[in-house]
Amino acid sequence: MKKWRPAGILIVILTLSLAVCGCSEKENQAGRPGSVAGAVETIPLPEPSQAEEDVPVTEKYHDVKEEWQQKIDSALPGIVCWGDSISFGECGEGVTYPDELKKIIDRELIDPVRIRSGIDSLKTPDVLNMGIDSERTLDIAVRQGGIGMVTTEPFTVPSRNEAVPVSLKFDWNHAAHQGNMRTDPESVPNDTLERPMIMIDGEAGVNSVTIEVDQDGKKTVEGRLVRLFDKYRSESVYYFSRIDTKDEKRKPSKPVEVPAGTAVRTYGARNYQDYLQIFQMGGNGGFTNAEDLRAQFQAMIDYSYPELPSGREKRYLCIGMGREDSETNRSGKLRTDQEEYLEAELGPYFISFRKELSNASGPELAGLDLSPADLEACAKGDIPPSLLAEDGLHYNPHGYEIIAEMIYRKLDEFGYFDELKALAQ
Repeated sequence: MKKWRPAGILIVILTLSLAVCGCSEKENQAGRPGSVAGAVETIPLPEPSQAEEDVPVTEKYHDVKEEWQQKIDSALPGIVCWGDSISFGECGEGVTYPDELKKIIDRELIDPVRIRSGIDSLKTPDVLNMGIDSERTLDIAVRQGGIGMVTTEPFTVPSRNEAVPVSLKFDWNHAAHQGNMRTDPESVPNDTLERPMIMIDGEAGVNSVTIEVDQDGKKTVEGRLVRLFDKYRSESVYYFSRIDTKDEKRKPSKPVEVPAGTAVRTYGARNYQDYLQIFQMGGNGGFTNAEDLRAQFQAMIDYSYPELPSGREKRYLCIGMGREDSETNRSGKLRTDQEEYLEAELGPYFISFRKELSNASGPELAGLDLSPADLEACAKGDIPPSLLAEDGLHYNPHGYEIIAEMIYRKLDEFGYFDELKALAQ
């Protein structure tokens, strides 16, 4: 018998493979559209519209994100926290109630909107800390804009960026609310309630300032205000240096003559009127009695929200004074009387840290492990020591966290967050 050689086997395999491929190709040719035999009907895919072709996916996402962000910003443009060392966060080791309040808003209000929209990068509205340590009520109101501030003497603003001294005083005629504020110099022992003392321990919300040369505010000079202490006169001296050293045609600006009585407006007074306003003040003086303090609160309220959207009311919260402290010449009886007066005048929109945080069965202290010293303090109507810093006047980090939760609850009770909540539904 003749044996098959390996080469012969290989030739047979190759021949069979070519034959099979040829048959498959004929079948495929017969099944292709347009062929004579075995033609198959096909359904064409819909063509994308011209508009869809022209808009990249990233741009569509950006437009949707911007639309959602505008809804958030419209519902809550932001929150501005005007105040003294309590708002600033003294002794809080970096923890402040405005920062903690923003975290709560992010968690409780913005996260649900992110889930509803499917957009994780939506931003939480600003919660601005405008607290300055040791500042009086009058100076807080000046920074916010509720009480006016004017020049007392004429001066010239140079064309160049040169600092020039400027003297300032409160403008009672342009206070947003006249009320019972003491405008008569004889009603106070000295003129400290007539001259602003801003920027002693900070400048939050001050710079840049504008000097409104005409009464309509159309002609202004923008610049920075700097405070220096004159040890010979034992008083603060303010200097103004302009920013706009070139006009709209990039030519050097001209000197500006500023008459006495010219309005000076802070950055905060010009930019945050439509923010939800929180006013915390009263622990460092600046008022002569409870009626005076109420009038200053009201001036700040009246100054905010000059143009309200249809159907929306002013959104604000007033917080007064702090814990009872007879050592700083503010006896418990006097402070309690002032708080009761403010509660009667301002209604639920005024709250007292002392009253809210001394209620052992209230929502702020519920669930806390209060010590015997804490319970004793609450029984006396004072703030639990476990929430206070070592100085006994300010709060520790946990205390500021509790304050933020209290403020959030109050703002929520007033319905200030209803529009944001509706976005998540």
